[in-house]
Amino acid sequence: MKDDNSLYLTRSEAAEFIGVDKCTLSRWFSEGLGPPRIKLGRRVLYLRSSLKAWLCSKEVTPCRER
Repeated sequence: MKDDNSLYLTRSEAAEFIGVDKCTLSRWFSEGLGPPRIKLGRRVLYLRSSLKAWLCSKEVTPCRER
């Protein structure tokens, strides 16, 4: 993976960053579930800040059992 200061990540790097397979990342995008991405020609890139924001949006707080 690129250094921590890299602004953009490739699909493989983004998948590694969030801990899933790159095929899962592609499937999520096609299903409207994954993080936002940028497509430049044939290249698919992910903003590191968008990945972090997307991960934070998936955070859940456990509820107390009754």
